[in-house]
Amino acid sequence: MDNFIKNLGKEVFILSEEKKNDCTLTFHEKSEEVSSYFNSSIAGNIYDVSLYHGILTKAISIPSEISTNIDILVIVRKNKSNNCNIFPCVSLNYAQTLISTLVGSSISVDSHYLDTILEDISGLDKQNIDNIYILYGYTIELHYSFDKNELDEEIIAGSKEIYASISTKQ
Repeated sequence: MDNFIKNLGKEVFILSEEKKNDCTLTFHEKSEEVSSYFNSSIAGNIYDVSLYHGILTKAISIPSEISTNIDILVIVRKNKSNNCNIFPCVSLNYAQTLISTLVGSSISVDSHYLDTILEDISGLDKQNIDNIYILYGYTIELHYSFDKNELDEEIIAGSKEIYASISTKQ
């Protein structure tokens, strides 16, 4: 089954491994899975790995507001695989402008994010909205190990509220 669709609306850990110009994601439902995977596979490549924890949604609907302590990561999927591009967003407005630009929708020319976004997405073709996802959550700092005691339940609770508010449009 498709990992993106399978994990929509769920609390998920996403390990991102960057190799050259490619980013590969692995999805995990439990912190123990991440710990096991991390310890057996990637401890030597800590600088090429990012770990995210949050709620995965489709980019087709975005809430009107969220708590400022929740990070927004726009994930652009490549060709029905787990390869992708990840774009951290500074705000919901940034995420909306980024997604609109990616799908080729008209955007306000006076958007103060536009120049940065155009630079970030240079080289990407126009995208189908079905290949764009958003993770609401946070980045877990990795220090040659993964400690499940460092998880932020408050951010996850807020991320679950975001999904609940947009789930009917997903």
